[in-house]
Amino acid sequence: MGGDAASRTDDPILAAARAFERDRYLTALRVQGDARGDLLTLAAFFAELQRIPAFVNEPMMGEIRFQWWRDAVVSGASGGHPIADAVADVVHRRRLLATDIERLLDAMRLRLDDQPFATPDDLEQHLAATEGAVFHLTAMCLEAPRDDETVAACARAGVAYGLARVAIELPAVLAQGRTLAPKDVTAKFGIETLDSAPREASGALQTAPWFALRRHLADRARAEAAAAKSALHRLPKAVRTACRPLAMVAPYSGLIRRLSAGDGLAVADVLPMTRLWRIWRGI
Repeated sequence: MGGDAASRTDDPILAAARAFERDRYLTALRVQGDARGDLLTLAAFFAELQRIPAFVNEPMMGEIRFQWWRDAVVSGASGGHPIADAVADVVHRRRLLATDIERLLDAMRLRLDDQPFATPDDLEQHLAATEGAVFHLTAMCLEAPRDDETVAACARAGVAYGLARVAIELPAVLAQGRTLAPKDVTAKFGIETLDSAPREASGALQTAPWFALRRHLADRARAEAAAAKSALHRLPKAVRTACRPLAMVAPYSGLIRRLSAGDGLAVADVLPMTRLWRIWRGI
């Protein structure tokens, strides 16, 4: 997939990246040359993986889908799937490690479990292994150093960005009957399980506890982002570019803090121009 991919509106890779991974889509557009297409491919790949737990009704069906992606990308047995073929090509050309792809798939499979993560550490480890792993794969496509410092910085950026996404996407995920918020944290706000969450007299979920939870996650994201940015500024430009979606933590967190308790489960998003300016400016 070449550098002109962004001009092909019928391209399934471009469509998936733009629809479901907007921050990574805009990050890719900020890059010149063949790397742009590679970054769009990784964004589309991650978008497809996130769609599995969101849309499958049975965990076994999700397991089958994740195994299909493993076979398609690692073994090249996609049967002509455009996104899988493109990912396999990126893995080959950029000399990405198949084990890194497999670990990302294994981490995403955890989202098939109906139960949320037990502790904040469990959630943050998961975000490092998913959001952070995609940052690292992106950095490798940009020819960043293949060292432990790059891995650690991408993981930390993944935790910060992932927490912000968990907070901003909470209403949509709850509508699917799921939540990534850890049990230890939800319990602090009187939310033991989704079934036992506080409810209004009408039976609707009370929004105040969820609002407090979202603000907590947003504040945690901001704190992690500050530490992640400090580490990234010591690293080459390629690593900072790969982690450019980290720039969205501040607007996501700020948006949540401006909500009222009565709008605790309101679907909210930043303005398109705000997203564009933040990503273009970088971290």
